[in-house]
Amino acid sequence: MGCYQEGDRLIVARLLLGLAVISLIILSPICRSQAYLVNVSIKGYDGEALLNITAANFSTSEKIRSGSKIELSEGKYVFRLFALNKTFEKELNLTENTTLTFNLLFTNSTENLSLIRHIIVYPSAQIEVYEILLITNSGDKNFEGDISVPIPDHKDLNIEESTLSFINANDEGNRITFIDIIVPANDSGRIAFSYSLKSNVFKISDSEKQRLLLLSAVPVEKYENLSYKGIQDFGGQKYRVFEGNTTKCYLVFGGGGKVKVNPVALAGIFLLATSVFFYLRSRSGGWEED
Repeated sequence: MGCYQEGDRLIVARLLLGLAVISLIILSPICRSQAYLVNVSIKGYDGEALLNITAANFSTSEKIRSGSKIELSEGKYVFRLFALNKTFEKELNLTENTTLTFNLLFTNSTENLSLIRHIIVYPSAQIEVYEILLITNSGDKNFEGDISVPIPDHKDLNIEESTLSFINANDEGNRITFIDIIVPANDSGRIAFSYSLKSNVFKISDSEKQRLLLLSAVPVEKYENLSYKGIQDFGGQKYRVFEGNTTKCYLVFGGGGKVKVNPVALAGIFLLATSVFFYLRSRSGGWEED
């Protein structure tokens, strides 16, 4: 009988050892995944809000207030806060205890906004224009309101893409107005749009100054209130470069054949053109004269 008891004890010991090894294998990743505290701070709002948290194979929603603390394991998360009938999104790679701040302070004042227009003009069946409007908010409040910019006499206006949220873009003939656009505090965003000129004249005027960089693949016969910077090659195409910090500008384009320009690549051309332009602008010379 004692022999059977000794064998039973040996079997039980082996089973317990096996269970311990299995538990260690299962629990070790959990132990290594350390939990951290996320302190949620909400500026300009003291009510209850809904916070949606998502990650790989993880999703949850919680009702929170400013100062709420959430315990999460290490990883990359997307936080979406729903308040004031708006959605505010933040991405976070959580590797330590941290504070996540949502700024719900808003203003409709444009005093901290600045606009830079990047314009490329090229001939196709007619004179085509592609613009990237860069809007920067240097203030500590989110801007929410309408932003209007003048555009020349045109047709076939299209919004190509935008990193900023707005309800609608109204084509008012000589202006385009972005309705209820939001520009985050201490941040910037861009809107790309295109149109065709109705004639060979490009004329805009505005009540506020704006910086402008214009690249033309079409010969220019006349221009006003812009500085001509010479010719540069971008993407294998030569462009006449103009720059201004002005309330109005005026260009008359001459004749020219069709130019094969891929609109998808224009954003890249603008980024390259802008960086090269401001680099050469700081030096004397460097531009090929027309």
